[in-house]
Amino acid sequence: MDNIKIKLITEDIDYGRMLCDGIAHMHRDIIMELETEEGTCNDKRDADLIVIDEPMLRKIVYDDSMMILCEKKSDRTIDTEAGVYRIWKYANLRKTLSDIIYVYGVKTGRSFAQPKNPHMHVLAFCSSVGGSGCTSIAVAVGQELIRTHKKNVLYLTLSYTGSGEEYMRPLSEGRDISEFLYHTLGRGRKISGMDAGYIESFIGRNENGLENFTPHTGKNPLAELDGVSMENFFDCIAESGRYEAVIADVGTSLSESAAACFRVCKSACFVRVPYRDKRRMQTQKDVIEKFLFEGKGRLIEVVNSPSELEYERRKVALDELFSCVEDSFTTQSAGIDIEQYVNESDFLIKYEPSSFTMDNGFKKIATDRAFAIEVKKITEKMIRPGER
Repeated sequence: MDNIKIKLITEDIDYGRMLCDGIAHMHRDIIMELETEEGTCNDKRDADLIVIDEPMLRKIVYDDSMMILCEKKSDRTIDTEAGVYRIWKYANLRKTLSDIIYVYGVKTGRSFAQPKNPHMHVLAFCSSVGGSGCTSIAVAVGQELIRTHKKNVLYLTLSYTGSGEEYMRPLSEGRDISEFLYHTLGRGRKISGMDAGYIESFIGRNENGLENFTPHTGKNPLAELDGVSMENFFDCIAESGRYEAVIADVGTSLSESAAACFRVCKSACFVRVPYRDKRRMQTQKDVIEKFLFEGKGRLIEVVNSPSELEYERRKVALDELFSCVEDSFTTQSAGIDIEQYVNESDFLIKYEPSSFTMDNGFKKIATDRAFAIEVKKITEKMIRPGER
């Protein structure tokens, strides 16, 4: 893909230099050129997009090839129908870059997208109950794909209220997932390219490189998509050429959008805990396997142990856990065979608090602890080619 050239016209040289350096550092495909009133401000033939500081408008004739940096946040306006593009001059750098990329796509009909990646894999993560650790395992697998396998990975959640926020640092003031869906799936049609702008306009990432869409402030719109729309959404992601893997954190959902995730996924990870209702778990597992069979995906099972003790002492620990609720309620009286649960599953994750730490309000997963070691094995099995 060719580089694009953006010309910034401003009287504030210090601001201009910082903005140009910041954008060039964040996006390798953008070449920034700074012009002042002494420069050739009216020569726009060699630039793909002109970004002009509002005070310069008194010296330069405005035309529709320009994007204005306004002084007041309340003056920010992006109106594609009227052709008016005014962004706030003092927004954070990622927000400014997001707006510039979007306007570039609308004005030129081009984007930064690479050719469609036909090998993009969807990995789904699900559970029969909340609190099973499904999100933690999904995020950890995504980070393992980035760290060890050098993949570009996108994290999605189908939870109505969103999940994974404790691991992600969303882009403040960013264009969110609902706006992306409006542009790509609006009016019942599938759109890409200039209408959606570059996908980077809508995403943030954590310190490990795991990317996610900026969440919507209300209900998660992905949770309410029908099956066809969800499959079209995955096509739009593949068309961006940006990702080699998508982590779909389905959770406990069996909605149409969840079913679509299972149909398109390469493999699914079913996370369970040994002290929950086995009948409900089996019912949900049967439904998921039906969807996987339609799409030829494969299912692996993980027991996420709630016990702080080692594997050999798990039965005793669970007996003590249940006895806190009711004296006569033990793993034996409840009909829970811990060994059977483990033997029927592919992996056992032992509870280890030291695997998780907090950093400025966000949770981090240690890469050298028991949790990460088991996640590494799960990742290898989920991406391994071959029949299920």
